[in-house]
Amino acid sequence: MKAAVVPAVKSNWEVKEVPTPEPGANQVLIKIHASGMCYTDVHQSAGELPGRQVWLQVTRGAATLNGTPLGTGDGAAVSEQVQLKLAASDDAEVLLLDLP
Repeated sequence: MKAAVVPAVKSNWEVKEVPTPEPGANQVLIKIHASGMCYTDVHQSAGELPGRQVWLQVTRGAATLNGTPLGTGDGAAVSEQVQLKLAASDDAEVLLLDLP
């Protein structure tokens, strides 16, 4: 499968072929037909937003993240939480970026 990869902070984004992951117990593999990115992703990969570890972006619908309601276009930075509870309150699409 193809993936957009940033090999290191302040390096260029690359589109690469990577192995398709095999879902484990209680996991699912989601096929993405199209994707976009928020310019915050560029700032994060450039090392301009220190301290962030996870970024969640709602691209369609509505969801809650750790009890906080989010709608289309909303994003949330997560850095201190040990556990994330993500629940869709509508037919939602979200991007979840695990950042170094």
